Amino acid sequence: MKRYLANLTKYVSICSIMMALSFVLNRYVSISSTWFRIGISSTPIVITSVLFGPLWGGLVGLGSDLLAAFLVPQGAYFIGYSIDTTLMGVLPWLSLRLFKGRSKTKFVIYTILVAVTCAISIAFCSEFDVFKKQNLELYIRILIPIGVAIYYVILFVIYQFILKKQGRFKVFVREDEKYSLSDIYLAIFINHSIISLFLLPAWNLITVEINYLLTSFTQVIIFLVSGLVNSLIVYFVINSIIQSKILSWVKLKKYNLPTKK
Repeated sequence: MKRYLANLTKYVSICSIMMALSFVLNRYVSISSTWFRIGISSTPIVITSVLFGPLWGGLVGLGSDLLAAFLVPQGAYFIGYSIDTTLMGVLPWLSLRLFKGRSKTKFVIYTILVAVTCAISIAFCSEFDVFKKQNLELYIRILIPIGVAIYYVILFVIYQFILKKQGRFKVFVREDEKYSLSDIYLAIFINHSIISLFLLPAWNLITVEINYLLTSFTQVIIFLVSGLVNSLIVYFVINSIIQSKILSWVKLKKYNLPTKK
């Protein structure tokens, strides 16, 4: 029982630190406007989810949003954004449990996500000829979705080349504790697609009446810039922690709850 309480205290302490870190990165280390934000505030939430499980990850996500909403409000509180940050801490753990070590499945999911991203870009370019007060000529609207598709193809080719020629970013089997860069990137890509491409645009439409496609396309562009950076940060931090055995006391159970003894 004493060990259970000691471990529980460690979980709560570390998750509180991650919650505060996410809040600070969100409010003070990011580029933002009333309807979009570029930063790395999601990385502490994702790291918590991967290391401690969906329950702790979800609590860190929810807590960081509530801290931001009530300590440094940028408008009236809306529960939809809290749902987003909670899912941000739940989905990575689920994604890694489902797709880690399954190369063919990961490739199919990656292709589907890229197709969805390109479809959003095509829909936006078909409907809008102005973006951020800049006129979009026809050839630019044609090149944008092509450019998005080329970006993801190049990213995949470069990763495969490095994997085969240099032996870096090793692909781990399902039984290994470590995670490959493709595991982390796909988990963050799934996170971004569900939360930022589908849910966030709905909340922005409800709260500030921003066009759904406009928010979705903006999030597509944001992920092109921040997706790989966030993935690399999470990848190196998580594998460094696992390799150093700093969290050797973590009990790897279904939801990473400390075991009673």
